Amino acid sequence: MKEFLSLNDIVFKEKLVDQDPDALTELVEKTGIRGTPVMITGDDVVVGFDKNKIKNIFDLN
Repeated sequence: MKEFLSLNDIVFKEKLVDQDPDALTELVEKTGIRGTPVMITGDDVVVGFDKNKIKNIFDLN
């Protein structure tokens, strides 16, 4: 996911939930899940690397 976002010039902030307990708490509170990768942008949540969903969210061809 990180590579895809970078290749498409999408700025993101990585949070390592296995190293940051506060980030894990935030993830669970916002999504109700503990799995990764997860991308949250606005009201959109992408669980796993769903290329088509990411492309739709950012209006990529």
